[in-house]
Amino acid sequence: MPIQLESPRLILDEVTAQDVHAIHRYASDPEVVRYQNWGPNTFQQTEEFVQQVLQWQYENPRRYYVLAIRKKGQQRMLGAVSLEIDEQLPYAAFGFSLARDMWGQGFATEAALRLITHVEERMPLTRLTASCDCRNVASQKVLRKCGFKSMGVIHQHMMLRDGMRDTMLFELPLRAAAAAASS
Repeated sequence: MPIQLESPRLILDEVTAQDVHAIHRYASDPEVVRYQNWGPNTFQQTEEFVQQVLQWQYENPRRYYVLAIRKKGQQRMLGAVSLEIDEQLPYAAFGFSLARDMWGQGFATEAALRLITHVEERMPLTRLTASCDCRNVASQKVLRKCGFKSMGVIHQHMMLRDGMRDTMLFELPLRAAAAAASS
């Protein structure tokens, strides 16, 4: 079932094939992907990613969600929020990415909070996890504003273009799941 979520300024909805250019705009930006283990993408890599996202939309059960972030009244995709649901545990890995010209305006936090609310209301998950490069202070701030708590650091965890990355781990216990478990 397609997802469409609304927040005060944003619509979160399913990625479409027409979003490839908007995704490529930020996925090919070296500054946007600076702390990621992917990118900067070639156009072909972005096209392949979009095709994979479109396939995930039809999986049952669905394990991967990539939702476009759009300003209300506009079609252009500003970025994305994502979930990767663990097959064995009631957890999901949470992520987000945003075009550079959208940074610093609260869009990542607003989109993240809206998706978290949806997960708490509609999905049988007990927690969300997230990770980011220890140098990515902006992403850490977004995660903390959304209620994620730091769980520690894995040193020399991942190879990036500029060398090994230390990864900060985060966790968000979900209130709805906690309330259901205690009743």
